[in-house]
Amino acid sequence: MTPDRTPRSSARDTRTAAIVALVSFVAYLSVPGAIRLVVFAVLLVASVGVVAFAVRALREQSGSTAVLWVALASAVGMVGSILYLNSLSDEPTAIPLVGVLVLLASINGLFATCLLLRRSRLSR
Repeated sequence: MTPDRTPRSSARDTRTAAIVALVSFVAYLSVPGAIRLVVFAVLLVASVGVVAFAVRALREQSGSTAVLWVALASAVGMVGSILYLNSLSDEPTAIPLVGVLVLLASINGLFATCLLLRRSRLSR
């Protein structure tokens, strides 16, 4: 740990990356097709950031362990479900209930992560 970083900064970095992932997901839904690939790249980088920062926070024992595991699962689930749902676009008869449910759970998990990591930081 470098001198200018506190253990709580990893939890804060996880929360920031989760916020960027959520914002980029909303942007992914609202931008035209040509820009969508760039926004998906931002979403992918933010999700990798959530995973990296959450792993670092787990090692430093900053933040709640359960919340950090939810952040890990949600970031991976969001990217995986978007890739899965995009792969089904050629099949109009497919009803991707599992992909949509994983996506919704991932969105809620990242949102809860942002709120709970904020709350844990304020209570210290």
